[in-house]
Amino acid sequence: MNSNKPKTKRYWPVYLLSGILLALPMLVSELAPVAWIALAPVYYLEYQRAADERRGGYLRAFGRGLLLLYGYGLVTFYWLVELYPLDFVGLSSGGAIAVICAGWFGLPLLQAAVGAVQFVLLRFFLCVCHLREHMWLLAPAAASLWCLFEFLQTLTWAGVPWGKLAMGQAGMLPLVQSASVIGSYGIAFLVVLTGALLAVAFLEIHRDRKSALAAGVLAVAVFTCNLVFGCIRMTVLEAEDRETVTVAAVQANISSKDKWGVSKQRTILDRYTDMTAEAAQSGADIVVWPESAFPFEINDYPSLRDMIDSLSFTNGVTLFATSFSRGEDGMLRNVLFCVENGTEDGTFYEKRHLVPFGEYVPWRPFFELIYPPLAGLSALSEDVYPGSEATVFDTSYGKVGALICFDSIYESLARDSVRAGAELLLVSTNDSWFGESSALRQHERHAALRAIENGRYVVRAANTGISAILTETGRETVFLGALEQGVLTGEAAFLSGKTPYTRFGDVILWLSLGFLEAAGAFGFIRGRRKDA
Repeated sequence: MNSNKPKTKRYWPVYLLSGILLALPMLVSELAPVAWIALAPVYYLEYQRAADERRGGYLRAFGRGLLLLYGYGLVTFYWLVELYPLDFVGLSSGGAIAVICAGWFGLPLLQAAVGAVQFVLLRFFLCVCHLREHMWLLAPAAASLWCLFEFLQTLTWAGVPWGKLAMGQAGMLPLVQSASVIGSYGIAFLVVLTGALLAVAFLEIHRDRKSALAAGVLAVAVFTCNLVFGCIRMTVLEAEDRETVTVAAVQANISSKDKWGVSKQRTILDRYTDMTAEAAQSGADIVVWPESAFPFEINDYPSLRDMIDSLSFTNGVTLFATSFSRGEDGMLRNVLFCVENGTEDGTFYEKRHLVPFGEYVPWRPFFELIYPPLAGLSALSEDVYPGSEATVFDTSYGKVGALICFDSIYESLARDSVRAGAELLLVSTNDSWFGESSALRQHERHAALRAIENGRYVVRAANTGISAILTETGRETVFLGALEQGVLTGEAAFLSGKTPYTRFGDVILWLSLGFLEAAGAFGFIRGRRKDA
């Protein structure tokens, strides 16, 4: 047992490098296929450790998983460094560095600490449940654990499911079209399955070459079939002739520092007025404003509401505007509402997933005591509260579902909106916090995934970029980049069909859980019989 410890330590850099390679597609789209092989050495070594050390070793397995996922997180969240100096929230230079360090080093560590538990469980399955004696079960077991732990990141504010494997793959759209059937977790399953099958191929190469060849061929087949399905889906859907409406996304390009300044409100108002008129002149039927276009309570400004109603009526457009609203419960909420023919029906879409430390401070007393810079990071003077309904707006063109900013990284919210009848999805966001960092493109990729999963066009209006109109294959038809001011105009279709994913949801999670239970029971029973 002790003789294996130095050997184990020598392999730890492999885990860090694999994590980095796995995350590189987040930064460079063309490297998406690298992720499909990045985990092969990891699972090869995990099986070897299980074969050499048949008992214990759980703490070391956790450490190896921690290193892998920490390397993955450091690359994924590198854009946090590019947010310096965070002057829009009034932090000092030292305070900005403290916050960025807490985010860049702390968030990946927090996520890695949770995700690394899957390697403890994998070791348990390999050793205690004797899966090491049934090598072909290694690959689906590893893939099942990975997608289940990705799902766990969605359950608390600390998870922040930003860096999912599918998001990295969305830079090459044919590789993620199967999300329309198996969802984003299914994409993660396929990526990990392929890497683990390659590991099985290398493990078997000296013992059973036919088995090794079969594992290698199956790994290539998984990748190839997924790619071919994606190419066919994109070709078929993009060849269809559909009726469309002209939509416009207003990108006012107002910095976060200016947006929250009271002295700038008149300028902001004039800019949105002029740009909405410009959108109408370009033929837009529907105009979408970015998140919190007016960052104050709409109910406190009756004249502003009248102005927005007038903008819709005068320009003859259906206008989706954004602001804050305080409900009957007294809670402040981030909202989007619709004005058609100069009339609004009083319906608000309330943002359902809020940004921790941006719109509210979780565990506020704790952070105010332990780490005050984080508690003071929000640009708002009070916490915003989340909504709970998948509000769908019934317009003269069709039914529209809405997502506000952070909502778009949660696949269940878009699916709920489409199930509620949405034929077109809007994403209204303020990404000005991100500057020109890679976070802009990463955030847009989540919108592309929501389009693919649910078979819906997505109109994305961002304050400072990226604004885009995305087809149901996630392809951009028009695009407006970072820190540009302009009105993005293009065509969008209202679609009524439902994808398998929309109908059945994340079945892959239940299948993964069921497989682990069945494989564990099978291996355990076979192992006990063998020992007897």
